[in-house]
Amino acid sequence: MTNEMSQETQDMLTIVDRYESGDLNLEEAIDKISAYAPLGADRIAEILLGVERENILKFPEPRSDIDDDDDDDDDDDDEACSKAVFSFTAEFDLDDPA
Repeated sequence: MTNEMSQETQDMLTIVDRYESGDLNLEEAIDKISAYAPLGADRIAEILLGVERENILKFPEPRSDIDDDDDDDDDDDDEACSKAVFSFTAEFDLDDPA
């Protein structure tokens, strides 16, 4: 029994390796793998998102060191804090000559 891979399989593994190392982003990798695999983009994305990438910065979970003297240890508040979203809206007047 031989353990030879087809050229298509080798090409797909090369694409996954390039995605893992950061040479390709998710969209590029999905497009390239779609040429070889009869899978939908969602399924390919699901597979690729399971790959641990080498170039991803992992930030610590947001936390608060403020003690609110509430001893009920409500885990819902902690969960809400970990899903905080910040946005910035620039406010300026385009008609202001200043």
